[in-house]
Amino acid sequence: WSHVWSSRNYSSLLLSSSIYNGYSFSERVYSTTIELIDDNQIKDITIQLNNTNKLNNFHSLEFGFMYKKSLTNFLPDAQVDKLLIPEWGILSSIYFQDKLNTDTPLEATIGLRLSNYNLTGDNYIEPRASFTYACTDWFTLKGSAGQYTQFMHRFSNNYTIGGKKFVWIQSNEQLRPLTSQQFNIGFQHENDYWTTGVSVYQRKYNNLLDFSRLVKSIHPYKVLYEGSEEDNLPIGSGNSKGLELFLHKKSGPLHGWFSYTFGRIEHLFPDLNNGKPFLADHDRTHEFKAVTITSPGTWDITLSWIYSSGMTYTQRGRQISGTESKYVLIYSVIPDDSSANRNTERLDPIQRLDLSITKHLKLFSSHWEVGLSLFNLFNRKNASHTKYIIDSDDSILPTEVHMLGITSTFHIRLTL
Repeated sequence: WSHVWSSRNYSSLLLSSSIYNGYSFSERVYSTTIELIDDNQIKDITIQLNNTNKLNNFHSLEFGFMYKKSLTNFLPDAQVDKLLIPEWGILSSIYFQDKLNTDTPLEATIGLRLSNYNLTGDNYIEPRASFTYACTDWFTLKGSAGQYTQFMHRFSNNYTIGGKKFVWIQSNEQLRPLTSQQFNIGFQHENDYWTTGVSVYQRKYNNLLDFSRLVKSIHPYKVLYEGSEEDNLPIGSGNSKGLELFLHKKSGPLHGWFSYTFGRIEHLFPDLNNGKPFLADHDRTHEFKAVTITSPGTWDITLSWIYSSGMTYTQRGRQISGTESKYVLIYSVIPDDSSANRNTERLDPIQRLDLSITKHLKLFSSHWEVGLSLFNLFNRKNASHTKYIIDSDDSILPTEVHMLGITSTFHIRLTL
């Protein structure tokens, strides 16, 4: 719902609801067969009211509130006290921001968000600001800074394929929310033919959680509630910083864009890597991307190329003994960082070329689109990550897990 009250006042109301379902099952065979099951569901109800009031020619005040009610359901251990599992999480927020738009080259937005989360009982203050400064008609300086809070944690561990399983669990009084401070500044040059941009960024994180040792999504609540095995749920901080370059050719028979990112993501956990900083599992120092597009006649041809640093990994692993913890899957293998060598190794760079060809047809007074896409055109053997194996000599070694080779996709689309 939206309504224009006057030339200076506008309101909109949004009511939404969503349900996400995820299910995973796996078996591990050691001395006995162990089943690992996660049945994850997220229910979400959101009410959001936004208002805009143009105070004068220079200031526009925006304000509103959001009420978000979330519930995560998952298959817990039958012996767990149900009181440990969070019920409905309610996030109540109000915000306001002032947009400054003058006859000068400067435009700025300064705002504040105040939130309360019932499962922690805490209030959260999140100031945010951004600006653009038009130095000339074609050169603009931009920047932003802000405080952000995330109340959902993505649970994944060493027993999932590539860590791709989504099991979402809510923050509560023990499982603290993830907080971050983000800063970004850069410039953009634009004319009728080209857009170029350069920006530098830094993001600092607190309350990072490492779930890799725990078996079930209920175990973080148990470990923190009991307080006896907190070593199996390390809590730390992170720092991400980097540089982004962007070039976009907007017109002509051959157009597209090119980007380069230089970044470094470091984590610091007192209980990992002898308390020394280490690169995150998903750190990619260099990443190049390019897309070229041409449309001769009724054809669309797109060529995409990506080149990036390989993923980090730890050269050695160690096997968990059967008496280490009741919440950790025995005989599983985790990185051995006793020598402060966590993620000091890196896989070979990833390089991939993708091709997409689409033909547009007019048949029976309807528009048809027929296309063929080829993923990894040169069938390169790119390694996505590593996993540990135990060889015949009982040595624990990392082995590469590879991405898809050349893969074709055919599609037909009809527009009436």
